[in-house]
This record gives sequence, structure tokens and C-alpha cells, in this order.
Amino acid sequence: MGLSGDMPMWHPFAPAFGQTRPTVIFDHRGIGLSKIPQEYDNFELSYDIMVDDMLSLGLQLPLSIHWTDILEYNAVRLFNIWDQARGEHSYRSKFRGVLPMKVNCLNGITPVLLAKQPRLGVECGTLAELLLAVGLLKAGSEPRMLVVNGFKSEKFIEATLRAAQLPVFNPTILVFDRVADVVIFSKVSRQTGLRAHKLGLRARLAAKGAGKHASSTGAGSKFGMSADELIHVLDTLRKAPALLESVCLLHFHIGSQVSSISALENAFREGAQLYCRLRELGAMGLDTIDVGGGLAIKYDNTDTTDCSADYDWILYAKTAVRVFAEVTDRNGQPHPDIVTESGRALIAQHAMVVFDVEDTVSMQHGAVPEKQRKLLSREDVEVFAPEVEELGAFAFSRDSDHDGTDADRETRINELHTQIQHRFTSGEVSLAKRGIADRLRLQALDQLRSSSSKASRLSHQAIVTMSLFQSLCDLWALHCIFPTIPLQWMDEQPDIRGILTDLTCDSLGAVTKFQALGMKHRGSEPSDFLPMHRLKQDPQTQKAQPYRIAMCFSGAYNALLNGRHNLFGATDSAGIRVVPSAGVTTTTKDSSTKGSAGQFVVEWTRPGDTVERMLQGIGSDPSVLADNAQGMKGTAGADSHMAWYREMLRGSTYPPSSAIGGWEPLLRSDA
Repeated sequence: MGLSGDMPMWHPFAPAFGQTRPTVIFDHRGIGLSKIPQEYDNFELSYDIMVDDMLSLGLQLPLSIHWTDILEYNAVRLFNIWDQARGEHSYRSKFRGVLPMKVNCLNGITPVLLAKQPRLGVECGTLAELLLAVGLLKAGSEPRMLVVNGFKSEKFIEATLRAAQLPVFNPTILVFDRVADVVIFSKVSRQTGLRAHKLGLRARLAAKGAGKHASSTGAGSKFGMSADELIHVLDTLRKAPALLESVCLLHFHIGSQVSSISALENAFREGAQLYCRLRELGAMGLDTIDVGGGLAIKYDNTDTTDCSADYDWILYAKTAVRVFAEVTDRNGQPHPDIVTESGRALIAQHAMVVFDVEDTVSMQHGAVPEKQRKLLSREDVEVFAPEVEELGAFAFSRDSDHDGTDADRETRINELHTQIQHRFTSGEVSLAKRGIADRLRLQALDQLRSSSSKASRLSHQAIVTMSLFQSLCDLWALHCIFPTIPLQWMDEQPDIRGILTDLTCDSLGAVTKFQALGMKHRGSEPSDFLPMHRLKQDPQTQKAQPYRIAMCFSGAYNALLNGRHNLFGATDSAGIRVVPSAGVTTTTKDSSTKGSAGQFVVEWTRPGDTVERMLQGIGSDPSVLADNAQGMKGTAGADSHMAWYREMLRGSTYPPSSAIGGWEPLLRSDA
């Protein structure tokens, strides 16, 4: 499964309803120059079985799942695509990609990419990121390019100059983002006696990006120097010829997730002209252009929205190579090496967040969660006659008994309900009778929906056990659309359509736009709802059966930009690797009892935050809080209350699903 040029064919991508269960399908045909190993051919791995197995290891939903295979696949594929583009255009210089540490520097992510792709360098924008990069690369490993951007303090520049002395980095390029950086660099170099390996200049282009980040690009960009400032810096460096000769890189960036290839081409063309002009002004050591980030992925399955792109990885690489070759050839300058900082493209697709649907609620005013709703009988309504006689008729009769369209019937149901509300306000109807009217209205709307040819026309809110602010901050902050798929009952026609609401006490904690499900909808505009199923009750346990949903492509930025709204903490997480070979010992259960599920290995797990850890993060001391709670002493059951309090501190910030054992706290061994 996948899209040519921009997604691995075996990525967990939204399936169409109608198959038994959502699966990851492996196909060795490959994309571009990259090939998926032959042994993966037609291999399937079931999501729902995989999640069950991971829960059996003691992990809890919500759960962030990281696919090592996808990280490695993308790390290789990126360089293959650029090598192909260079070959097709007879490009005479190299491609050198770097990984921006800011995108996702969690352990288990960056080391995987660096281990798989020895040609991949590192980009750092802060002192902390630089210190992390220095510690990740072991002595004796292949030298990698290090690009240092961002606002520079004296400590940051000194750390960069010291990193330049390490054999694991070659070259180390200190990029001047502001004129002031030159002054700070000169001071630090003079005080420490350390010299820069290579220097770079960041330009502020007139060309603007396209998409959600476009407003922060162009002349008003936060970083980079204007043409006048670039000339001033060259004049300053010219006073020390060795420094001018060290300037090897021109950097620019027109924003993350650039949705338009024409915007990128404009930036490439302007950047190439700057490269040529700077060389003509004496920066003859300039031999590299760093185009920054911007390579987009298609979150929403379209080619038209800000959450997508009208190009793929292949077109992106070919456009850059073609433009740089055209401009430099016309100006008689050498082809520059090309550096990209395509962190989102490398990392976003490798992760997904899985969570439970705790309940569904009709989106009509006054709705009650379905688990709590008691259906009324005709006998119940008789005590309320004649006030709701017509409303009751809609609740207990098929729609064939009433004239008009579905829309007409829905309008009449709401009118009758509103009349009762007005009569309550005027004192004519009791609160009990108003409550019966509320319930009757819901039954009437359910009756209308169930008998309609458009059975899923009426929408629901699905209450899901996660925090958007913690797990999917790009969604609430930038309204990004993540591929979203239910993991159960995929062989059954959905009977409701819904939006997702999280556990936080915030109206922004809702998912109201969705990717159109299924490959047949490729290119379709995003939907206002997700096709879903009503929750089912287990006839033996009388509990709701699990109904889980996964939101994919969550790997970039979300883990580090997360918020602590309502003190919901980091979720449990795990890294997995698919094992296609038969006979391999894995963590999965016997597939003979659960279908042909395939196999996977859990390479690492990381427990989520406990309540105790979250309280420490806001400056509270849990031990002091526990001592203060001694005030419970002297009350009935004081010892039990204190034990309960301490136990809760050690528990997760998320409630276990009511479908898997109630709301008892899950204790953490690391607390």
C-alpha cells in the first residue's frame, strides 16, 4: 500500500471498510530506486492483534507505536531518490542530507536513522541539541556533516568550535544567521584559540513558502540575513582572508511542510542566484547550498490542501537539481553540493497513536452517552401524554408512517422538542417531563437514522482516551489532518459518523477533519466526519467491547512540542520491527488462534508519565503533597485513603479503558 514517490508501500495507511481487519500489507515492488526486500512480499500484519499483544506486555492505551522499518526505509530511500535525480541531470556535485534534531530526537528514533544511513548528517539549532548529537556518535564511526543553525550564544558557539575538533564530524559548519553572530564568533574564537572548520551564511529570501507556515517566510522571516547584510558580512570576513575562504555554505529555508512545488522552485531559483552572486563577490570557497526543510508529506490524501502537497519526493529532488544546474551553468559557476533538512519527511510516517473510544454521544443538543442511555417504552410515555404524543410517534414508528423527507422529519422532531423546552421555561412542564422529552427526541433521531437509506447521516462525538495537546499538538495548533482509522469491525458497514473529542477540559481538544478513507478516495477533499461503528456489548461480561482508533503520521514534532494540558502526560510508547521470516521467536501470540497475523518484535518500550512525574514537572513535590494529605488521618478509613492516594500518584495520568478492566490505576515499575 502507498503512494508513488511519497510513501512506503507498506506504510500503515487508511484501508477501505470491507476487509476483515486493517492490516499492513508488504509488497516488494518498491518505489523509485528503493526496493522492499523480497521476503516481505504479500506479508500481512494485523493492527488489532498487534495492539492486543502489546497490551499483554503491560503497555497501556493511549500508545504511541514507532515502526523501525519505516525509519530505515526512508533513510535509504531519500538518498536513492536524490542520486537518481543527479544522474538524470548529469549533476556534477553531491547530495548531503542532514537530520534536524528538533523534529524528533527521542532515543530510538535518531540513532536508528543514523545507523541505517551513514551518509546522513546532523543539524542542530540549540546548545542542548548539539550536546546530544555529540554524545550520540561514538568514536571511530564514519564522519558526518554537522550543520549548526539558530540563535548563537557564546556557549553555543564555543560548543560548535569544540565539536569541530571531533573526528566524528566532518565538516562542521557554523552558520551565521545574523550579523551579530560574526561578532560573537570572533570574540569566542579569540578567547579560546579555537578555529572554525567551515562557515555558512543564512539568507532571508524574498520567495515565500506555501502552506500553514507561509506567513513566517519571505521578508518577514525570523531567521536569515538580507542581501545588504550578506554583503556586510562578506566585507567583515574579507579582513581575515582565512575566514572568508572558510565560507562554504549558503543556507535558506522557506518554512516547514511547503505544499506547492512552484513555491519551492522560486526559492531554489533565488537561492541559486544568491550563490552565484556571492561567489562573484569573493566567496570562492562557497560550494554548498542548504535548502533547509519544507519537503512535505501528504497527511490528508489530497494534492491540494495545506496538509498535503502537489508534488512527491522525486519531483522535489528533480526540481532542485534542475534549477541549480540551469542557474549555475548560465552563470559559469560550479554546481553546488545540495544539503536538505527533510526531517518531517523522514520521520512523520513512522509513528501512530492508538487509543480507545470510551463512549459515543449524539451531537444533538442534550445528548446522553450511549452507555448511560435508557430507552423509553410506549408505557413510559403514556404518563406524559398529551404533551409529547407526536414526539413519541416519531420515537416508536418507522419513518414510513410520516410524510416528508429525512430532513423534514428531523426538523419536526427538533421543533417538537423545542416546544417542550419552552413550556418548561414558562413553568408549564416539570423537569421530569422535560427529561423524558430529551430522551424521546434522541430515540426519535435514532429511529430516523436506522430506517434511513443514509444510515450514518446523523453525527456523534466519540470520547477517546487521549489528549490531543499531548500526543497530536500539530492537530490543534495547526489543524493538521492525520490519517485516522478504526481498528475493529472493518468487515462491517459503519453505522454512525463521528468526530473525536479527547479527555481534556478544552473545546479545542477535538478532531473535526478527517482524511477520506480508502485509496479510491485519493484526491478527495477532507471529510467532516469519520465513518465509525456503534459500541458493542460483550454478551458474557456485559462490558463494552474494545473499539480502538489509530491516528498515523504522528512521528514529527508531536513528541517534543507536546503540552501538559490538564496534566495529561506522555503516553506509553514502543518501537517495533516486522519479522517476515517464518520460525522467528517474537512477542506475538500463536497466530493459529487469531488468524494469519504475521510477526513483529518489540525492540523497546518506554512507560508514559505517572501522576507523580507530572506533578514534579510543574514544581510540586509529591512527597510533600502526600504528607499534606495526612490530614485525612482521624477520618474513617484514613489508612485506606492514604494508601489510595500514594497508589494514585504512582499511576498513569490516563484512565485504563472501561472495556479492559475499569478505572483502577496502572502501577509503574519505574515510579
